Amino acid sequence: MNFISMNYGDDPSQFVELISDLERNEVIPEAIVKVAVLIHGGFWRGVYDLTLMNDLGVFLSKRVDLIFNVEYRRLTGGGGWPTTFDDVVSAVRLIMANLEDRRGESTTFKVFFVGHSAGGHLASLANSYFTGLNLDGFDFYGISLGGVLDLEIGFDDHIGDGVVGQFLAITDRPTLELLSQASPRHRLSGDETGLVVTGGKDLVVPLSIAESFVRRAREVGANIEYVDFANEDHMDLIGTSSKSIEAVVDYIGRQ
Repeated sequence: MNFISMNYGDDPSQFVELISDLERNEVIPEAIVKVAVLIHGGFWRGVYDLTLMNDLGVFLSKRVDLIFNVEYRRLTGGGGWPTTFDDVVSAVRLIMANLEDRRGESTTFKVFFVGHSAGGHLASLANSYFTGLNLDGFDFYGISLGGVLDLEIGFDDHIGDGVVGQFLAITDRPTLELLSQASPRHRLSGDETGLVVTGGKDLVVPLSIAESFVRRAREVGANIEYVDFANEDHMDLIGTSSKSIEAVVDYIGRQ
């Protein structure tokens, strides 16, 4: 398996890796429909990088047409809101340009944003953002694995030793104006399609965060499926032998 890097900016953290059996100079086949964009977690800090998603990427590469793994600037490297999300948007635009070069005559790309933990936050925001653009030839789906989907609850519960406040650069509770941009729950428009996966033994991101997001999704009419695995913890959610990843594979296969 090869990891082919593509830069979307000048910072060392601004790059995407294509996970593929292809060699760097091989032509990617034109028969591409389903594309997964992986976004790693780590509470937006620099402790983890995109390699956290490598095993999952290799696993999913046998089940979709292309896999891209996104790196982005984190809190220890100039990230935070909105810089980190801006990086994700730029990375996705690079991926979309790469796909456009290989579009068949009638191809509609199905792009699945697959994010874990803080990556679930970014994946869900990306899903709302790009769905809202109504782009011809692209359908978008957000898949959150233990994602930080409600920053208001995350701030109030002081998750990650107060990392939500650090990410948003605030000390007081976030305003509704800020939440409407930065929090997936508050950004939902009703047009989104996706899947929320949680683990009943997740002690990192409280279940209440996902439940709040799903309630709001149903209120606004978003097509969001929800599944909880009672015996899985936070890291099980990206384990390639986990029930949660079986659910992800099943969901992608049904779209």
